[in-house]
Amino acid sequence: MSAGRAPGRSQAGPHPLGGSADVPVGRGADIPAGRAPGRSQAGPHPLGGSADVPVGRGADVTPMVSQRAAQLRSDFDRSFAAPPRAPSAAPVDLLAIRLGEQPYALRLAEIAGLFADKKLTRLPQSVPAFLGIAGFRRSVVPVYDLSVLLGDPGAASPRWLVIAAAGAFALAFDSFDGYLRLAPEDIAQPEHSAAARPHLRGLASAAGGLRPIVDLASILQAIELRAHGLVPPPLE
Repeated sequence: MSAGRAPGRSQAGPHPLGGSADVPVGRGADIPAGRAPGRSQAGPHPLGGSADVPVGRGADVTPMVSQRAAQLRSDFDRSFAAPPRAPSAAPVDLLAIRLGEQPYALRLAEIAGLFADKKLTRLPQSVPAFLGIAGFRRSVVPVYDLSVLLGDPGAASPRWLVIAAAGAFALAFDSFDGYLRLAPEDIAQPEHSAAARPHLRGLASAAGGLRPIVDLASILQAIELRAHGLVPPPLE
């Protein structure tokens, strides 16, 4: 061992990458004085400048958590300050039909079934609106001409039938134009006497124009009153 050199270290020699360096022998490298252990030496940052890279611990996220908590509190307070939203009204579903050339509409909620070309069995009856009976799913119901019920001339043989959901009867009409779904504001309630056109409640404003809406509950009431021998709104 040469005099004047501390034991445990090799002699200085050329470094593999150029220059010279003392290579530690038998013990770890010395930590530079004035730098806290656990952090690397300062060096160029990948995005420019220089920064100490943390070793062995995560970054401090306290500011980010505090900011998120403040935002949640603000949103919660604002939900009480805002006026409540009015619930949107449900749309109105209709069947668009025709009696002769006149357009009408039936509320889909009042209909249990729609049929075409149903065979009728004629029976003697004193009520002109009564057309006969028809079988539907192992049940037999009376069929009435909707045109006659509304005070119009009856058709010779109306093709279409609907079964009313509120009672065991069916209504016959000439043509089925399709389904309609309208906003509640598209249903008008004109101010006129119900006696002028019985069994009509409201006007549906659709692309094809205005369609009076037939009130099936009113028709059922008239049929039941007639069956009990009472005086109903006219059925003819």
